[in-house]
Amino acid sequence: MDFDDDDKRVFLDWLATQDVSQRCESCNTQTTRWRMGQNIIQFAAFEPTTKGVSGRTMPMAYLVCGKCGHVRLYSSRKIGIPVKRQSGLSSDALPDVIW
Repeated sequence: MDFDDDDKRVFLDWLATQDVSQRCESCNTQTTRWRMGQNIIQFAAFEPTTKGVSGRTMPMAYLVCGKCGHVRLYSSRKIGIPVKRQSGLSSDALPDVIW
């Protein structure tokens, strides 16, 4: 699902209400160049009994460190971004998040 402007605002507003550090856990850089993903990604649950992927998924919003590329994942349900539709993942450039 691609983010629309409302989804981006909901994500940014949610980040502003959390005590989320802007320091990257990977490169230890204090950065304001986190980039917001352009879509929701879905992680599928693995079912060991069937040795395959189940139909259950967890939709995630994400940020990417502008220096090292480390990815932070956030539950889109917790943020309040509804999963409206399915689409392919975008390969567009990620815009800077001013946060």
